[in-house]
Amino acid sequence: MKKVFIYLAGKIANILSKLNRLFLIKKRVYLMHHQDLSNLLPLINNKEEIIYFSLRFDDSEINSIPGNHKLYSLRNKINYLSLFFRLSFYEKIILNDSTNPIGVISFSPKQKIIQLWHACGAFKKFGHESHHNKEKNEDLFKMYSKYTSIIVSSDEIRQCYAKSFSVSKDRVLALGLPRTDIFYNDEEILKAQSSFYSMFPSFAGKEVILYAPTFRQSNKSNHYKMMNTISVVSKNLSSNQVLIYSLHPFEKKHIINSLDEDSNFTNKPISTQDLLLIASSLITDYSSVIFDYCLLDKPMFFFPYDLDSYESKQRGFYYPYSDLAPGPICFDTKSLSKAISLNEDYSLKRKIFKEKFMSACDGYSTQRLESHILV
Repeated sequence: MKKVFIYLAGKIANILSKLNRLFLIKKRVYLMHHQDLSNLLPLINNKEEIIYFSLRFDDSEINSIPGNHKLYSLRNKINYLSLFFRLSFYEKIILNDSTNPIGVISFSPKQKIIQLWHACGAFKKFGHESHHNKEKNEDLFKMYSKYTSIIVSSDEIRQCYAKSFSVSKDRVLALGLPRTDIFYNDEEILKAQSSFYSMFPSFAGKEVILYAPTFRQSNKSNHYKMMNTISVVSKNLSSNQVLIYSLHPFEKKHIINSLDEDSNFTNKPISTQDLLLIASSLITDYSSVIFDYCLLDKPMFFFPYDLDSYESKQRGFYYPYSDLAPGPICFDTKSLSKAISLNEDYSLKRKIFKEKFMSACDGYSTQRLESHILV
């Protein structure tokens, strides 16, 4: 019954939305589906915007948005009515992930549907290219064809996004992403660092090493088991180093039991972006945070314990993993501890990596994107 209702609602929305050929409202609406809002916040600063949040967001996450905006949760089903109206008749629509309501609307050629995505670079595959999406119904991907522009972090990766979304390359624009501007702002970096040590004074004077693994869509029990082994690394650190971790938003309820609660920053009132700004080095596996972090030119260590299965059965990669990683690749905690201790110089590889994947991110991405929206 629920599927029938959704199908009929979609058909009605599609038919009614065609009235947008008669008129459009010169406003913008934001539809947030991914919980990483770091691309949204620079765009809405000092403005009053209309923002919808998908079912992934709880009230506390929505209410934490700074500013005087009109905020709507799609947990309240009545908000779908105003959402479909605004998607149909507002001139500018800005997204941060793929979301099904876009697929049912018949957009006017005069509308702009801008996909910011929620990650920089091109690491693990997504959309049509991802292994775990190969068997999905094509109806789920109807929204891809509606994007008028997709914003990315470098010219190099435009073709990756074009293939993943099955759109022409000219729709993919290397304008840089707003989230990266802060990495060029020394004042904001110092502010983030000062705020962190004010909130967590026990870390003052320490080299903070951030462990930020990505989530797994299968074999999760093994993933959680392997994350627990990171405590071995923590025990092998020097006295002036400390390990903290922040998990993917999809795993925010999980705890690494082998580490102290003080090291768990997944749900603390500090963003992953701010954690990157204070961290002296980063440990990850396949997370796209490496692209943001490379802008700081600090050490990165890679712990892809399940590389073969992840590449062949879960997501796959756009580039060979061993060529991509701008730091030592370690398959067990012993070699990871050794790599951190040695801290060999990978600065040249990080520079090449940055130029390849983040060349459009220069501290002015928000400015360029705003100009694109206004055209």
